[in-house]
Amino acid sequence: MKHKTEDELFAYREGEMKGREAIAAHLQQCGECRAELERIEEVFAALNAMPVPDPGEAYGAKVWQQIADRLPEQNASWWRGLFAPRRLMAFGTAVALLAVAFYAGRKTGPPAGGERVADAGKVRERVLVVAVGEHLGKSE
Repeated sequence: MKHKTEDELFAYREGEMKGREAIAAHLQQCGECRAELERIEEVFAALNAMPVPDPGEAYGAKVWQQIADRLPEQNASWWRGLFAPRRLMAFGTAVALLAVAFYAGRKTGPPAGGERVADAGKVRERVLVVAVGEHLGKSE
């Protein structure tokens, strides 16, 4: 007969539902495992009988004094991260690229003389070509 491990007996004692019926059936047949479960119960009974010491009102302050030097330092305010060198470089690069794109658009845009006036004959010819093309496409 395979005996249950201490972890399985502890889980059974704590009310874990996984395999509970199998462990209960095993405990009815196995005296060794029943004795081990009783030993675990005795340990917990002894632990529950022990008095819990009162830590006192200054307990929290003492704990913080002991662990304060081990904790990582936090930023005091959220806006300091906003002005981190990497973010400032990225923002500056974006502004410079935007300025270059604006300047290039102004230099390579349409001539300063105003809008281009299309030749009326060319416009009429294009409209005719499109209309004929659509008619031929529908008639196929």
